[in-house]
Amino acid sequence: MATRVHLRSPGTRRTGPSSQRIQTQRELIDGCNTYEEMEEEDPGSGFEFLRWQNLRPEERWAQATQREEIRDLMQKYESAASQVAELTVAHSITPEETDNLVSEVMRYMIFKNFQQPSVPVKREELKQIVNKQYKDRRQLPGYIIALAQAKFPACFGMELREITGSARRRWGEDQASTSQSQAGLKLYVLRSMLPADLRQDFVETDHSLAFQGLAMVVMSVIDMAGDKISEESLWRQLTKLGVRADDDCHPAFTNVQNLMQMLTKQRYIVQNKEVTADGDTYFLELGENAMEGIGKERLQSFVSKVLKD
Repeated sequence: MATRVHLRSPGTRRTGPSSQRIQTQRELIDGCNTYEEMEEEDPGSGFEFLRWQNLRPEERWAQATQREEIRDLMQKYESAASQVAELTVAHSITPEETDNLVSEVMRYMIFKNFQQPSVPVKREELKQIVNKQYKDRRQLPGYIIALAQAKFPACFGMELREITGSARRRWGEDQASTSQSQAGLKLYVLRSMLPADLRQDFVETDHSLAFQGLAMVVMSVIDMAGDKISEESLWRQLTKLGVRADDDCHPAFTNVQNLMQMLTKQRYIVQNKEVTADGDTYFLELGENAMEGIGKERLQSFVSKVLKD
């Protein structure tokens, strides 16, 4: 597939077809009173008109803000790719070769995300794709990854986000076998940039929503415990909510243990083994995806809302 990335200078505002269409639709919605008028002005936009008309004012404001944040994010990645390009102009590879490398990196991330959704990929894996053909270009992998980050939003509506690991949050290793050199480990994960309302209407399923609910509860319990809780204590809290570790036919979650393992694979939580007075004890902490993808502020807001209700 063609993946030519047309980059703009860092200060240039995004004016691509998607942004123009959204702006045009909003202007049409403000000036039209019926579905028929909207269709006549912009064929195919009647559904957007009906959906927009049914939203409360606060929902309209939230969606407009979210879309603006998405456009700003796209501009950020395009600007970053432009800056990297200026620093690494002497790669001595053709535009066609560049396109092919970007395509391979994007294809690899899409396939990995399909096989294991939301599971982070190590930067080294992406670098190997580039170094396989160009071993002597040390700065080239970073340039190709930056181009892929700029291309993903416009091409697939997804963000290739970089998250940083730490020595405490390891990649599936026990504490005793982990070195400090793993601090700063760079990982990448694909995240949908589809607005929340459209995701809920057209993408989310009952099972995925149940999984997200369980994830928020587990992460919130860990957060309230001071970012670290023993596995035994966590299950004690979840049992009070009707979620047991041995339940493989839960009405909402089906196999609870499988979902907990998925949270670990996706790096929302991290399991560590420590030697205590009671012997080997497993503790759970918030992982990179929880810290950088969800954030403590959102977790605390979730807890506050639950307690208020």
